[in-house]
Amino acid sequence: MKIGSEPERDPERAWVARRAIGDAELFVDANGAFSVKQALRFVEASRDCDIRWFEEPRPSSACARRRHASARR
Repeated sequence: MKIGSEPERDPERAWVARRAIGDAELFVDANGAFSVKQALRFVEASRDCDIRWFEEPRPSSACARRRHASARR
């Protein structure tokens, strides 16, 4: 399911989806919309929701910048 447009409501939406789909696998995709703090809050708030995959919480460009900074050390 797509998340990220309303980070403060996304944990609630994940729980609604979990209750609706029962034991089926639940994958969420934030499309890089979360800050680090928002991603961590989502993980904490939905910890027991049995989310199997949390795709792209941060933009892929954030990873590229981190790799670049690490290589410059």
